[in-house]
This record gives sequence, C-alpha cells and structure tokens, in this order.
Amino acid sequence: MSEIEEPKKKRKLLPFIIILSVILVFVAGFSYYYFVIRNKIDQVDSSKIETPAYSYGLDEMLVNLNESTTNRYLKIIVYLGYDEKKLNDEIATDEPFINDAVISVLRSKCVSDLTVSEDGESENEKVLKQEIIDAVNPLLENGELKEVYFTEFIVN
Repeated sequence: MSEIEEPKKKRKLLPFIIILSVILVFVAGFSYYYFVIRNKIDQVDSSKIETPAYSYGLDEMLVNLNESTTNRYLKIIVYLGYDEKKLNDEIATDEPFINDAVISVLRSKCVSDLTVSEDGESENEKVLKQEIIDAVNPLLENGELKEVYFTEFIVN
C-alpha cells in the first residue's frame, strides 16, 4: 500500500513544481529587465539630452521660398540655443545681422526641402537647423550656437 501512495504524492507535487518554475522564470526575467536593460536605456537617454543653458528668440519671420512656379512662403519663429551667457548681449546687439543670415538660409529652400517624411522623421529639419547654426556662428565673437529651435513652422 505504501507503494501506491508514493506515486500519488509525486503527482500532487508536479503541478506545484511547474507553477513555481513558471513564477521563478517570470521573476528572473522581470528582474533582469528592471535592473540591467532599463538602466542601460536610461543612461543612453540621459547622455543624449544636452540642452543649452540659454536661448534667444528671434522675431517671427515670413519668408518667400525658392519656388519658381508658385508663390510659397514660410512663417517661422526661431530660438537660438547657446551655453555662454555673454552671448545674450551680443545676439541682442547683432540681431539684424543674425536675422539676415537666417532669412538667407530660409529663402534658399523650396517646399520639398522643408517637408516631413511619411514616417514622421524629419532629416530635412535637422539639416535646416544645422545650416542656420553654420550661418550664424561666424557672426558671433563670444561663443557659438549649440542648437536651433522652431516654435512655429508653417509652410503655405
């Protein structure tokens, strides 16, 4: 009779062991994600974010685009980002020259240079921002621009 009771005990323990194994695998996977993968993602995200300490907003601009067949224009508000506080006064003093440099870059663009791709990514926007930085930085003596921000961007 004791031989019959032993297989029954093993059968009763089998579901318990399976459930415990599944729980342990789940806990191990969650722990690995929480302590290893999530920390790596946070480190990458925080290293990418480098916002400039200061910004200066230029006046709203309405610019004709470089379109030969139709009259198209761009309405835009540009903010310049930089880290040197001494640029505040320099940009305010040289604002007409900076506006002229930004307008020159914008007027050289056509609508296709300003459109966003279907997936929502805008490589064109990154290129435009870099071109503005490249046009304005030679005008600055006390530092350089780190970033350009658009708070309004309307193509018509």
